[in-house]
Amino acid sequence: MLASQRSVSAEASAAFRILGRLDIYEDDLQVLAQGLCPETQLKLAAQITTLRAEATCLPQLIVPWIEFLISHERLLQSFAINDSVSAGLDELEKHIDLVLKLRGECLELLTGKRQLSRTWPAEARPHRGDGA
Repeated sequence: MLASQRSVSAEASAAFRILGRLDIYEDDLQVLAQGLCPETQLKLAAQITTLRAEATCLPQLIVPWIEFLISHERLLQSFAINDSVSAGLDELEKHIDLVLKLRGECLELLTGKRQLSRTWPAEARPHRGDGA
């Protein structure tokens, strides 16, 4: 196997692992969107650590990865400051979009095509009770 083929294979493998980890992250994020739970917040923090190890191997993901990390921190800060999910809905919406963007970038690395593989179902998306 040529070095360039090994590099492409390693990148594809890392992108595939990130996609799998993002599935788990998204599932826990949906749980968090239903209400603050310290256990879920800890799980998300652990997943960030695991994702970081994979994402740093792919320089193509540096911009969406940094956007994702910043958004994750802003999301946690908004929950900590306000102690409620409803107060952090704007940050949660932005974060969901960045999770989907990171997912799309990984899929593009794997397939060479821009696409989103997974969307948040309407009932799982955060929504305001005040009609905003």
